[in-house]
Amino acid sequence: MHHSPESYQYFESEQIESNLAAGGADEREIPFVFSGRGGEYFRVWIVNIVLTILTMGIYSAWAKVRNKQYFYGNTTLDGASFSYTADPVKILVGRVVATVLLAAYVLAENLSVIAALVMFLVFLIALPWLVCQSLRFNARYSRYRNVSFEFTGTPWEAAKAFLFWPIAGALTLGILMPFAIQRQQRFMVSHHQYGASPFDFHARPGLYYQIFLAAGAIALVGFLVAGAISTALGAILGVTGVVVSFFLFFVVYVVLGAGVAAAIACQRYKNTTIEHHRFDANWSVISYAAIVLSNTLLTIVTLGMYYPWGKVRLARYKANHTRVFARGSLDTFAERQREKAGSVAEGVSDLFDFDIGL
Repeated sequence: MHHSPESYQYFESEQIESNLAAGGADEREIPFVFSGRGGEYFRVWIVNIVLTILTMGIYSAWAKVRNKQYFYGNTTLDGASFSYTADPVKILVGRVVATVLLAAYVLAENLSVIAALVMFLVFLIALPWLVCQSLRFNARYSRYRNVSFEFTGTPWEAAKAFLFWPIAGALTLGILMPFAIQRQQRFMVSHHQYGASPFDFHARPGLYYQIFLAAGAIALVGFLVAGAISTALGAILGVTGVVVSFFLFFVVYVVLGAGVAAAIACQRYKNTTIEHHRFDANWSVISYAAIVLSNTLLTIVTLGMYYPWGKVRLARYKANHTRVFARGSLDTFAERQREKAGSVAEGVSDLFDFDIGL
């Protein structure tokens, strides 16, 4: 589906509310629910690791499908769960392609600087197509109420979102980077659709500037405080002080990254609609960062064994703090999507129907 430049104009709040009211029914809040358990997922996770090691990585494609099927199957919305139906063989093909590309780059790097530069440029040129391929693959094999999602973005649009705008952000010393993030979020959301209905994205760049300005201020204060404590501890405790100092900077880094991720996710959901339904999220920056930090520390302390519980814990938090405000029945909405999809022949998988794993 092609989106004209006009379709990307930002909606005023009155326009958005008018579109939502078109549903002709009272708005109903529907929460996402995640029912997975750490011990249950641990069995899936440990089997995946063992088989991946025994098959020298080949089973990793099947492991990815099992992981997604577990989390999709345990996530429900309005009483219906999601499903993931990808063929592991196609994921394996994508990983073989990625491995060949990596091997070619390493070989070129060993041959000469020019050869390495050429391979790097080839990768940059191919990157937009690879991004679209990965997003299209995962959308196509993700389903809700037996209706597939679709992705309609083009490599040129991906190049603007993931190459041109980030480069502009770097050249302006970060001034345009929040704008680049907004463009990437818009690209990913507005080019997805459920059945035949596209998602719309309404967030303005200003929201991302607010997030990054707040993050910059917190980072400045956090690293200054960590630096002052580190200097004092280094002078008093010596090597032990250095270790503690490293830990403090690590904590600030993890908390800051998690906080920014939570803030961006909230804006993505709050500004996404599909027909007369809208999404919302109330991920608390503090609570989300606390979960990410504790998960990270517990995973390190347990040498990775806590990872399944941490992943389930985070999935449950995301589901508990994300919801849909629907006008009318989602079952009826899904039925209409099935009818629309049925009127257009579903595309036949071609040679390039694989997941590159980006």
